[in-house]
Amino acid sequence: MNKEFSKERYDFIIIDSGINTGHYKIKAAKYKGIHLYHSEENPQNLIEDLEIEDTIGHGTAIFYAIWKENKAAKILIVKVFDKYADISAELLVNVLKYINKNYWGAIINLSFGINYYEANDELKEICETIINRGSIIVAAFANDGSISYPAAYANVIGVDISLNCQHIYEFEYVESELINVRGCGITHRLPWLNQEEKRVSGTSFACPYIASWIYKKMQQNGLNLFQAKLLLKESAKKVHKRKEIGKIRKPFAIKRAILFPFNKEMHSIVRFSELLQFELCGVYDSKYMGVCGKKTSVVLNDPNLKKDYMITDIEGLIWEKDFDTLILGHLKQLEKIVGKSYREEIFKLSQRYNKKIFMFDDWKCSENKKMLDNVYTPCIRRENVPLNHFGKLYKIGIPILCVTGTSSKQGKFTTQLRLRAEFQRRGYKVGQLGTEPSAQLFGMDEVYPMGYESTAYLEGMDEILMINYMLNKIQQKNPDIILIGSQSQTIAYDTGNLKYMPVHQNNLLYAADPDGFILICNYFDEDEYIQRSICYLNHFDSVNNVIAICVYPFFEDLQWAYLSDVKKKVSFQEAKRRADEISKKTGINTYVLGSEDEKIFDECLRYFTE
Repeated sequence: MNKEFSKERYDFIIIDSGINTGHYKIKAAKYKGIHLYHSEENPQNLIEDLEIEDTIGHGTAIFYAIWKENKAAKILIVKVFDKYADISAELLVNVLKYINKNYWGAIINLSFGINYYEANDELKEICETIINRGSIIVAAFANDGSISYPAAYANVIGVDISLNCQHIYEFEYVESELINVRGCGITHRLPWLNQEEKRVSGTSFACPYIASWIYKKMQQNGLNLFQAKLLLKESAKKVHKRKEIGKIRKPFAIKRAILFPFNKEMHSIVRFSELLQFELCGVYDSKYMGVCGKKTSVVLNDPNLKKDYMITDIEGLIWEKDFDTLILGHLKQLEKIVGKSYREEIFKLSQRYNKKIFMFDDWKCSENKKMLDNVYTPCIRRENVPLNHFGKLYKIGIPILCVTGTSSKQGKFTTQLRLRAEFQRRGYKVGQLGTEPSAQLFGMDEVYPMGYESTAYLEGMDEILMINYMLNKIQQKNPDIILIGSQSQTIAYDTGNLKYMPVHQNNLLYAADPDGFILICNYFDEDEYIQRSICYLNHFDSVNNVIAICVYPFFEDLQWAYLSDVKKKVSFQEAKRRADEISKKTGINTYVLGSEDEKIFDECLRYFTE
């Protein structure tokens, strides 16, 4: 006998919190019920018994919403919630595997979901197995408005709500791999505990009506998943049309590269040349900047560079040399100072000698279409933003460590690279989103270039949605930790000018909701400003999430020389004295950046492993 036909077969399998067997509205109902739960002695061992009495009320309401419209249907109730309407990914996977082995349901209703991307491969796999055997899974998105699973899977009918739908069988259809149906968003009056009825609303209560609607059509025509989606679309009150998002262009492969000019954004490329995904074979600048002929170690005041380079005049570059790519940094200030268009000349020469350009400034390809394949700028535009998400965001289940600060030019990107190197050295798989245009050169998974001369052209909610989408792409790679870093300050230093407003930085934090922070402060920052920054960061994820404070040991007179880039290094003893002072006032361990980096890393490791 075919194994599929030897299983007990049902019209509906409802996985929820059981049923209030004594409620007067459903006393006449016929159904079978089982209770599945993990053994306390062995959490991997699934136990079945017949204790299906609902102690929450949710399952009773879901059952009634389906049964009242389909009283002849054969229904299996699977109780998985006991005290709370919450389920682990592991239990849900095991329950679905158990159902797949022993039962078959035309429609499986799950009026709940898993927010975090845990055990996701297993959950997706068992859902695909069930669907491939002819069942239709109808699942609600989380009532908190976030993206949840299994509703978000392409072959599961994921149910959201719309306030434009005022009847239980009114719905909107979404041409999307994420959301499929937006059902009735009004309040329903449904049976609950004891003999009560409760007024309820939300995705979980729209879900059974969509499941019921599909079943009715199935009775008339016989439906598979594809046909069900087609009918939903044809019968919808409104169809949200599919809108293809523009793919974010990826950089080309680089083997040997040179860089120009040797400004601030290029310093980290030389400092961490061993982390690059290619060989850096030359450093160039303008002869007018006074650094040509000097070694990078001298300019950076860092005698411990893994590899030192002699800075060479760009006008003396021999284009026939063995390099395939020129990394072109920000040129706006340099071209103003020198009065020369380096970019135009470099474009012509690179085209002549068939060299590629990885550039930080935005490049308008309309005038240089022939060079489109040989020029790359990390860039995010409106057409890259995911559509038809209706505000839903991904909950990131991988720990996120964020490096943030109190001002610009504090070594935040350098700190991220040091953390990356140390985590990798100790065997951890690192996921990373960089906010500097050079991020991809170090192999970071995603880049959202929101720093100086930003090429991320998004604002407000679009920016949050885009960054969150990128972080979800990273978590799908299953890293051990995700590193991100902000730009400039965390809170407004002053309210007298728009440049003080850290709008984009806040959008990054809202998109990521980091689990822990490293806060970099200046030696000269006021205690009250540091404390306000800590208070702001503590409203993300949990209180006391600032793992460590790092003192940037340089002094500059911001009050009278705001545009000056001249900094004076503070002695280690003086920086340490200030660090101890901050630590005493904040209760957070504070270290000197650049001198106590190993201690900073150990603090991070303790925070995420204890």
